[in-house]
Amino acid sequence: MFLALDSSLATVEARPNQRAQCPLCRKPVLSKCGEIVDWHWAHLAGGDCDPWAEAETPWHRWWKERAPASWREVTVGEHRADIRRPDDHVVIELQHSPISPEEIREREAYYGHMVWLIDGRLLTREVRMFDDWTRRLGQVRPGTWSWLWPRKSFLAARRRVFLDLGTSVLEVKGFEEVTNLSPGRRRLANGFYLHGEEVSRDAFIERARLRPVAADERPRTVGFIAEWRPPSREPQSVPRLGLYRHRGPPGLRRREFRSEALLRRWAARGPRAELSLLRWMGDGSVVELRNSSADSAQGPAAG
Repeated sequence: MFLALDSSLATVEARPNQRAQCPLCRKPVLSKCGEIVDWHWAHLAGGDCDPWAEAETPWHRWWKERAPASWREVTVGEHRADIRRPDDHVVIELQHSPISPEEIREREAYYGHMVWLIDGRLLTREVRMFDDWTRRLGQVRPGTWSWLWPRKSFLAARRRVFLDLGTSVLEVKGFEEVTNLSPGRRRLANGFYLHGEEVSRDAFIERARLRPVAADERPRTVGFIAEWRPPSREPQSVPRLGLYRHRGPPGLRRREFRSEALLRRWAARGPRAELSLLRWMGDGSVVELRNSSADSAQGPAAG
C-alpha cells in the first residue's frame, strides 16, 4: 500500500526509514523504499492484512494518482479498494498480476459496484495480441482482436473489464474461443477472439472522472521495465499461419523499477537471455531502450 497513518492519524506516503500504522488493521507498518517496486508500506509482521493486496508497482501508483487522495486505498470493511468514488461508491480495482476465477467472483460479490482495470501495457509486445493481422485475412470483424494467451480467469468476471494498453484502454465485451480459423487454415492453439471497444486513455480517464494527464507529465518517464527469459529455459516458439515464428509469454520474466539508475544496478548483476530494457512514458507509450543478451551487464543506454 502507498498510504499509511502517522502518529496524528494523517495520511502519509512512504519515505525511507519511516514507521506508521496501517489504515485497515491499525498495526505497525514500515516503509519499503527498495529498487524494484515503487516505494510503499509493509506490515512489520510480514504479509498484508488484506489478502487481496498485490505488490505495488509504478503502474499502480500512476493510476491511483489519477484520483483525489481521499479516493485512494479506501477501507471497505476488511479490504482496501484501490480507487473508490465517494458519490456512487464505484470501485476501480487495479490488477497487475494474474488472479483466480474464485477471487474474481469473491471481489465482485464483496464490492458490488466495481470495474476491473488490468495492466496490459506489454500485451502488444508479448505476442502482438492486438493487431490487424486477422483483419487483413478477413477473419475478424471490426472491434475484435486476437488474443493468443488470454487471462482465461476473467471469463468468470461479471463486472466490466478494461485493459490498459498504454495509450488506449479496451473495454472487453466478450471472449470467443478459436477452434479453427477456417477450412484449410492452420489451427490457432489456445486462441481467443476478444470483442471490445477501444477508446483513448484520456477518454477513459474522463469517463471515470479521474484527473487528466497534464501536458508537462506526458514526456516524463514514469517507470522502467526489464523483460528477459531465464538462460536455462528454452524459449517457446509458436508458428502463426506461416508468417513468422513468435515467442509467447510462457517463460517471460519482468521487473519494474522506479528509476533508470536502479535498473542499471539490477542489469549489471549478470547476463540474462534476451534482455530487453523498456521505458514507460507519461503519454502511455512503452519505448525500448535496447535489446541485449551478451553485454547486458553494461546496463541500458541513456535516452
